[in-house]
Amino acid sequence: MPQFVEFVDTSVLLVYLDVPHMNEGREEIVAEMKRKEARGVLFILPVAAVIETGNHISHVANGAARRRCAQRLEIVLRLAVEQTAP
Repeated sequence: MPQFVEFVDTSVLLVYLDVPHMNEGREEIVAEMKRKEARGVLFILPVAAVIETGNHISHVANGAARRRCAQRLEIVLRLAVEQTAP
């Protein structure tokens, strides 16, 4: 049983997925998430954050970048369904 629970905000999810122009400070945020996971933090992914993130991804101008972001979001969602940390 996790000792701490943390909700993943849309802005954090955008950075984690490396969405162009919305990924400032990515290295620090990913490192912090890894440290928290190692301490046993359970991350909760709100449906609203998923919907907002998908909307932001849909507005990425470069089609190849948009597809990569959408594929990364799909992976995160599959792992969340399987209750496995990405």
